[in-house]
Amino acid sequence: LMCLLPAQTGDTKPEDWRERLSQEDPAAVSAAVQEAVRAQDVTAAVPLLEAGAKTDAPWLSIACGDALARLPLESGGVLAIPGFPRGLQKLLGAQKKIRIDVHRGLARVLGAWAHPSVDQLLASLCEAQRDPAVRVEALFMAGGLPATDAQPYPLTRVLIAQALRPPKGRVKDQAAAARVQAAACSAAARRGLTDEVPQLASIVCTSQDEFAGLYALEALRHLGWDRGIDRFVRVVTGNPLAPTRAANLKAITTLARPQDAPVLLGLTRDTSVDVRDAATLALARLAPKLESPTRIVERLVHLVLRARMWQVRDAARRGLLRLGERARAKVREDMPAGLRSPK
Repeated sequence: LMCLLPAQTGDTKPEDWRERLSQEDPAAVSAAVQEAVRAQDVTAAVPLLEAGAKTDAPWLSIACGDALARLPLESGGVLAIPGFPRGLQKLLGAQKKIRIDVHRGLARVLGAWAHPSVDQLLASLCEAQRDPAVRVEALFMAGGLPATDAQPYPLTRVLIAQALRPPKGRVKDQAAAARVQAAACSAAARRGLTDEVPQLASIVCTSQDEFAGLYALEALRHLGWDRGIDRFVRVVTGNPLAPTRAANLKAITTLARPQDAPVLLGLTRDTSVDVRDAATLALARLAPKLESPTRIVERLVHLVLRARMWQVRDAARRGLLRLGERARAKVREDMPAGLRSPK
């Protein structure tokens, strides 16, 4: 977006862009950010930090963080920048009526900056005593930090792990707590925190929120879950709440492996149409990977012909199409000509 704005021409005094960084017009601030980068003046760090924290435009907060990353820093990190500690404390102690918005903007700036020194600062915004809206923003940005073995950003890593756990004590706002947990799931996936896989699986199996369980499931998929679907089958064949059931049905569909085919075949006979649908969808997804699909083909053909629910019939149809030539003989043998795909 910054590239789309017109370049500034003529001689521009440093005071000009410093003043425009404090304006409310995002376009003017964005142009001033570009000039600050061109100036390569490390004293621009505090004005950029304040502009990014106070703006209502998330993209502009990110732009300020990117600009900070392009400034030359001396040894000692960000806290060695003249005026930085004082400017930071001023933002952290913002007036109550604007504090949440300022802290959310600050999290965006720090996450986009991604200097090793910001690990502690961003971690402080992830802590449990912060407002849930601030924690969500900080956790999301912490998930995008370019962690490596040499620079692991250890403090935000610990806070991400803590946010995956259920909060201690009485929770006043369950919905807000679930949003924090969902943000932590996203961060864990993007940071590649494979040691959090057991906790993520626990969230899928127990979360009663309509989003947190799905975020945890996507994190498991991203991190390469390879432990089968038995846990999720036990949940859906019990009597879970609707959000928990939905996440575990999707887990069956998404995380099933070829070796789970016998379990899936059994689930296609379950009394619940949702379970039958999920199992059939999983078989359809796995169809190209199955080495000996004879029993699978027979069952899918049966479901196309006999299943009462159209969702199950459609999932079985897709599985047969994915099997292609390996299903052709059985389809020609058992299906009326009018039901066969012309291809």
